[in-house]
Amino acid sequence: MEFLQTPGAHTSGSSLAVFQHTLTENVFELGLARRSEADRLAQKAAASVADFKAKAVGPIQLRPASTVTPRVLIIASSTGGPKALLSLFENLSPSVTLPILIAQHIPPVFTGALAQNITRVSGRACAEGEDGELVRAGRVYVAPGDYHMVLEPDGNTVCIRLNQESPVNYCRPSADPLLVSAANIYGANVLGLVLTGMGKDGKGSCETITKAGGTIIAQDQDTSVIWGMPGAVAQAGLCSAVLPLDEIPGFLQKAVAE
Repeated sequence: MEFLQTPGAHTSGSSLAVFQHTLTENVFELGLARRSEADRLAQKAAASVADFKAKAVGPIQLRPASTVTPRVLIIASSTGGPKALLSLFENLSPSVTLPILIAQHIPPVFTGALAQNITRVSGRACAEGEDGELVRAGRVYVAPGDYHMVLEPDGNTVCIRLNQESPVNYCRPSADPLLVSAANIYGANVLGLVLTGMGKDGKGSCETITKAGGTIIAQDQDTSVIWGMPGAVAQAGLCSAVLPLDEIPGFLQKAVAE
């Protein structure tokens, strides 16, 4: 269900405080998810559970999408993210050729395998982002584990920069630095996607993107393992769409065609 990076000398920048926070959050959120699943399976409690969800989540206020065609897609994900990403890319139309950058909360040993699996199911060129690498159409870049990945102007092009600055929202890589850097360069041409995950990483930066005129969409609660990250942006009124996972590829295809 989740990967945890243990603290120690062999894991640069991983502190005991970060590990304690992450472990506690994981146990708590996974426990809630299990309890929620049990509630859904109990037929006699179905009505009360639905009523509880409606009161807990409240109505989602959607905002208009950007009127300009996206030039870059930024994806943020955490718990349940690897499986969701594979499903997304397996069903994503070849007509979606804009560069895609992913911030998945995952330790270093797994990011390379995630990139390989995305290539396997989609046929797209996908790899860990490298410092100084130019961002190109048709390619998918995964933030390496234990590194923040951001975008930086390079003349008339855009390049990737990696750093090991302090964790953001207890995460490294974090979605926030990547999304903010994209907003600073692409403005209204940013399309942000928040998939299943714990916590609120990405919420602040998604607000930055909407202020720049860009578009944010999120995975819905029923298809998320944990509706923390997507729920945070949805409930904040930052999304133009909140969709089941299997409807997101179609939305992306339509968005880049307009």
